[in-house]
Amino acid sequence: MAHIHDSTDSSPVLIGTSISYTFPDGEKLFESLSFSLTRKKTAIIGINGSGKSTLMRIAAGLLKPSTGEIVHRGTLLYLPQTSVDQPDSTIADALGISGKLSALERLGAGDDDPRLFETIGEDWLTAERATTALEKFELQFVRLNSPVDRLSPGERMRLRLVRIDLQAPDLLLLDEPTNHLDAAGRRWMKQTLEDYKGAVLLISHDRELLETVENTWELTASGLQTFGGGYSFYKEIKEAHRSRAELRLTYAKQEADLRAKQGQDAKLRQQKRIEKGKKIQAKGGIPRIAAGLLKRRAQETLAKTSGLHDKRVEAANSELTLARTQAPIEASIVIDAHYEASPEGLILVHAKDFNCAVPTENGLRWLWSADLNFTLKGRERWALTGANGSGKSTLLRRIESAACAKTNDRSKDSAPITRGELSTRFGAVAYLNQEPEFLATEKPLLDIFRERTPQLSEDERRVRLARFLFPGPKAMQTCSSLSGGEKMRAALACVLNQDPLPRLLILDEPTNDLDLASVEQIEKALRELSCALFVVSHDPRFLEAIGIDHRLELS
Repeated sequence: MAHIHDSTDSSPVLIGTSISYTFPDGEKLFESLSFSLTRKKTAIIGINGSGKSTLMRIAAGLLKPSTGEIVHRGTLLYLPQTSVDQPDSTIADALGISGKLSALERLGAGDDDPRLFETIGEDWLTAERATTALEKFELQFVRLNSPVDRLSPGERMRLRLVRIDLQAPDLLLLDEPTNHLDAAGRRWMKQTLEDYKGAVLLISHDRELLETVENTWELTASGLQTFGGGYSFYKEIKEAHRSRAELRLTYAKQEADLRAKQGQDAKLRQQKRIEKGKKIQAKGGIPRIAAGLLKRRAQETLAKTSGLHDKRVEAANSELTLARTQAPIEASIVIDAHYEASPEGLILVHAKDFNCAVPTENGLRWLWSADLNFTLKGRERWALTGANGSGKSTLLRRIESAACAKTNDRSKDSAPITRGELSTRFGAVAYLNQEPEFLATEKPLLDIFRERTPQLSEDERRVRLARFLFPGPKAMQTCSSLSGGEKMRAALACVLNQDPLPRLLILDEPTNDLDLASVEQIEKALRELSCALFVVSHDPRFLEAIGIDHRLELS
């Protein structure tokens, strides 16, 4: 990787020239991508599998492109989707300051090695700055020498905010930075990026975060397209393109039909003239020589007319074919009409003074500061909110266990210590977390769907999978090969076609790791459902889109 040292602040901090990447088996992921990034905030969007994370790793210098060159200047910080910390990593290691802290400690012990001064540079207050940054993001209980693996996933994500705050690099590369962050963490991330003065390149499906960027890059099979502005502007431009493409397609269809009809009519009229000439000749109305001349002229006219209209029809069909290739194909999940709405007053979950005990170093403590009291009925749509570690997933599992107990399935019930009452009236509860257990297999999706829908015929199974965007060969994909969006669609297909149908659908962070197109597909499907929903999500746009009308916040 080359480095630029003598550029002004307005010049590019990242340049990619003719970047291509080909897998070892010869399959091309993308090719000939060229881009330039200045000190602005830019987002890369695209469907899962389009190569966003690969392109980010190439930009970070961690992966060599098959062709092309990456050039950057200044300091760079790359934060991937998942933590790459070693099992014995400390907080200082995760923040990238363990070397400086070690150098400061050695100097304090009397070591005067000149290399220690080079390591420290001008940052003599590393520990103090780190402590202040940890407090800023409400990690004041963390010690720099503590193991990273003691932190929850959300706390580890907040640790990344601390690192950004400490290092303030010239170029910041972020891959899904708000995954696993609660509402407060998302606000901090948004504020951190708004205050950030360097260049930012990020991958995200968080639409609130995508609104803060100044440029949007869309990565597709045809290349990298730039849109100025955030996600709303991108959607506006894409909608305008879609409308124009659909209008062109409609016009092309009309023109092709018109040209075909005109050609048919012209041929029919000329054929009638020829038949009329034959009748006149048969009656002896004109000399034989003249009749032959008229016949040849009629045939020549028919050939010319046919050729002219054939060319017009061919041109119209070519335009129609082009219009079809440019018109977007919007895939939508179809919810079958067999799903009956739940009665509005039907009580599905009832909690009275309910709480769970959790183990601590000092013994057991009750998880929630106030016992839970709520009733979920009929077709209500609830959002379960609260900071990371507030017990959202615990409550969802307890509701699922109560439903399993109703159906004499105790496999889900780990018998924790509880107090109060938590009950479900019906056992038809479907619980889907981010990685549904029944899809953790090498079996084809159709086999899993067959196991969960014994009441359906084979033809009906294929039809219903197709309605969840798994037509034909796609139904034979192995479950392990499905992307995040495909897994969520597959899970919904299974639970929404089982017998009995769930009256309550529980979803735990259903949009994590999904691309924007998949999120919008899931939103549309959930809007059409007539069962109750109990959803954990930190995405306010998603909750609004699926029609949440009740909220339960845990503390």
